[in-house]
Amino acid sequence: MRKLRPGEEKAFLELMHSAFGPEEHFALYFEFDELLSANDTWIICVGERIVAGLQIFTRRVRLADESVLLGGIGSVATHADYEGRGFATRLLRAALREMQSRGMVISLLFTSRISFYERLGWIQIPYPVWACRDPRLFNAIGQRPMQIDDLSGVMDLYRGYSRKLDGTTERDEVYWRGQLHVAGNPGEDFRVLERNGEVVAYARAISFEGIRRVIEFARADDAALELSHLLAFMAPPDEALFVPDADDPELQAACRDSFGDCHRVEFPDQMWRVLDRERLESLASAPANSSDRALLEAIVGHERSLFWLSDRF
Repeated sequence: MRKLRPGEEKAFLELMHSAFGPEEHFALYFEFDELLSANDTWIICVGERIVAGLQIFTRRVRLADESVLLGGIGSVATHADYEGRGFATRLLRAALREMQSRGMVISLLFTSRISFYERLGWIQIPYPVWACRDPRLFNAIGQRPMQIDDLSGVMDLYRGYSRKLDGTTERDEVYWRGQLHVAGNPGEDFRVLERNGEVVAYARAISFEGIRRVIEFARADDAALELSHLLAFMAPPDEALFVPDADDPELQAACRDSFGDCHRVEFPDQMWRVLDRERLESLASAPANSSDRALLEAIVGHERSLFWLSDRF
């Protein structure tokens, strides 16, 4: 077990291809994620062959009005010829030590293998989304595909809208430009809505695991109705559009008018782990004897917490 060496990226991507299918999406992270390098990729080799691996993704997020480092776990894979030997467990334990040594206070991963990661201390914290169906026939006046010239306005909307939420990623322009290449691939629909020549709302949607999901949105303070019209415009006609709950009552009320049906459900695929208990207890103002679950629910399980799917790994 060791870290990936420069020049071994192609061999690692071949492992990803064998485990998950086409490797192009994984290659994009190497190329465009400024915070990801070979040093963030752990592997197990048998002879010269890479047979298992994972990656640590660094995100700086806001928790309780403070900036903290989050360690994202992704690209966890073992070649079919070597399954059942505990390789993924060894890699995850090494990743835990690495994340703690880097000062990361909390870890996140996305999975359907709940029991496997529970054995290693990750805890499932479901999060709310709105299932919106039967979009009204709004033409969403002023909507169009996002263009790179819109980035400054989009960044301003993101900062203003996301700062009230725990768990959102802090982004500079370099991060934004890289993330545009990796978030939601393939087939992301990124649209903005203008009013009097100014972008006042945007939304990003993808088809993921067989459903249409909004991976991020933001709006100006007075643009709840316009954002709901944009979401209705982007919704599939005969299926639900799943919209993250951003603790935005004005938007929820507007969506109830823009869709025939809009109701709250929970998604179960996020798992969180405590890395720095003392720091999280301080952020949550939690007693020292709090269980990991109670601590995580206080930090990332409340109604104002949201990790945008566009920042996933």
